[in-house]
Amino acid sequence: MTIQFIVADLFEWEPPGDTSLVLCDPCYGTGKIFKSFLEGVPDLDDTDRTLPYRVLARLLEWKKPLAFFCAPEFPFGWTDEMYHVPPPERILVWKTSWISGFKSNSTLPRQVDFILCYNTKGRGVLKVDGKTVGALLDDDKLVSPVHKSFVKRRGGLPVEKGIGIGAVLTAAFSDPGDLVVDVGCGASGSLARGAATLDRRVIGIDIEPLYIKRAGALATAQQEKEDG
Repeated sequence: MTIQFIVADLFEWEPPGDTSLVLCDPCYGTGKIFKSFLEGVPDLDDTDRTLPYRVLARLLEWKKPLAFFCAPEFPFGWTDEMYHVPPPERILVWKTSWISGFKSNSTLPRQVDFILCYNTKGRGVLKVDGKTVGALLDDDKLVSPVHKSFVKRRGGLPVEKGIGIGAVLTAAFSDPGDLVVDVGCGASGSLARGAATLDRRVIGIDIEPLYIKRAGALATAQQEKEDG
């Protein structure tokens, strides 16, 4: 596993010239603060509703293949004049949760998010184990639970993605040996760690040092497990 986590501000940082793919799971601009259940790891401040639009506009300046996570309502919240953000080449729909048993309307989680894809025209369909994935809705291994009760038991933030989705996107939009950058990698660094399982060089950046510290620790533990 070749992976490096660094503290950086994406609005000031520039990716290496040989970057082949950028992954980004940004703050969604929900207007909320998401509580962290990890000691020493700060809550996620998601109160700036303009931030995800500014992040996307910034990433598109890099002119790199990009897979950008967002809420379903996000693509309808910008104007080209305001953010200079073009429509994506494709929108992947992926499952973020599952429903088991009865849930009231007050606790029913949103079940899908979007992944906006830019500069990936030369790539074909997404495949896992040789099978076409399509909308990323069929494989529970790619689910990223947003149930607060589940996340509290697991420990973390109710916004963390599983490494599986990072691996799928990396396999689809890059080649072995390529450099993949996970922007806003967060306290889990999961997209970066997923990319690193596939013989890629990987950089994960985040502006919060404590997030980078935890992501690095998880990557080290993952490597030790893989080494047996």
